[in-house]
Amino acid sequence: MDRRTALAQLARHATAGGLVAGGGLTLPAAVSARPTPSAAGGFASSFIGVPAQLGPQRVRFDKPLPAGLAGTLYRNGPARMQLGQTKYRHWFDGDGMIQAFRLAGQELDHRGRLVQTSRRTLEDEAGRFLWPGFGTSFADSRPVRKPDDMNVGNISVLPLQDELLALWEGGSAWRIDPQSLATRGRKVFSEATDGLSFSAHPRRDASGRIWNFGYMGGSGKLVLYELDQRGKL
Repeated sequence: MDRRTALAQLARHATAGGLVAGGGLTLPAAVSARPTPSAAGGFASSFIGVPAQLGPQRVRFDKPLPAGLAGTLYRNGPARMQLGQTKYRHWFDGDGMIQAFRLAGQELDHRGRLVQTSRRTLEDEAGRFLWPGFGTSFADSRPVRKPDDMNVGNISVLPLQDELLALWEGGSAWRIDPQSLATRGRKVFSEATDGLSFSAHPRRDASGRIWNFGYMGGSGKLVLYELDQRGKL
């Protein structure tokens, strides 16, 4: 189920308990809390103390959902904005977190998990951010030598038949378990494309083929990917 379909169906079948507000997905009041802006101001207060995992959190509605309103909606976005004393200052920079909203019967199940990129692994060990981000730089940051040095896997998610791909604009795709949301490692489509960028905006055509693009380092050459439904190059 894609986001547009899910939200359209939720909007049509909103209950008095408050499932939908303003076209967006909202949890009932008992489990919903809108972040209160802190002295830091703006969006930053929403990203304070983000854990490595969220949930599972289950919400039971007061009546069954329509039979056709069942499935899983996956989302990806920046989440962890601080590690030790270093902070990101741009909301594109945060470590990516995959979230899953599973709708079935009379329940919504939600869980989330940070993407375990190679960058995140090294930064966890160091206790601070080591590389610059899209909109944040550090005086003592390490030089960027390859695309995955900056890859936080935080832009979008591509569902395949047996796994998800967490995508970032300029680096490798990351393989995600669709149930546990655990990271399985980098997606290597072939030896020739290992380490090349894989855009966060793929296109699935009417036949189910997946098209995407990337680039080859400093050569200026464009890479065009054609994948089957299972993600095979």
